[in-house]
Amino acid sequence: KALGKNPNNPSLYIILGLAYSRIKQLKKALKTYYKAFPYIQGDKGEIYYLIGLAYVSNGDHFSEAIDVFKLSLQENPTNLDAYLQLGNIYLEQANFEQAIDCYRQVIAQDMNVVKAYMGLAYVYQLKGNFERAIKYNRMAIKVDKENVECLYQLGVLHYQLGDWNKSLRYFQDAIELQPNHASSYNYLGSVFRILGCNQKAVAAFKQA
Repeated sequence: KALGKNPNNPSLYIILGLAYSRIKQLKKALKTYYKAFPYIQGDKGEIYYLIGLAYVSNGDHFSEAIDVFKLSLQENPTNLDAYLQLGNIYLEQANFEQAIDCYRQVIAQDMNVVKAYMGLAYVYQLKGNFERAIKYNRMAIKVDKENVECLYQLGVLHYQLGDWNKSLRYFQDAIELQPNHASSYNYLGSVFRILGCNQKAVAAFKQA
């Protein structure tokens, strides 16, 4: 009804497109978004970004998503969310160097974006470069000291390096912030078992 009364309002097409995307109606979402284009004055970066999100959230349409996220960045090179989404797609595809470039583009513009540091950490973890992965997770923690996922990942990385005491500390920090973090309890139990603290290991495994 709103579109019938005001068909030249691009915001209404965007709202409807978002609604279609959320209920997994990709074709209708795309059709609706593209109807907004003639009525958008100037920068179309945001709507290209929303189209990219629709592709990402509605199946494995990675190549289409990459294309529109790039169009979004052509329109607005400061759209950090588009860089993050591109980085995540490249990470999913194991295109590590391209993922690294995207995450670094974000940090170059804003050094307080935790997701960019976490993305870099995960890339280097997958590449087997645990020291660099630790470095970027620590940088993320400097920005967000209560990021449970970063603390957990630091615990995992130190566990993989055999640094049991640091691993223990990070898992305990994660649990302190999120007492029901089952994965941290599992690793905590393993660390205690390695250190010969069997009763503590059993207690930790029971919490997992």
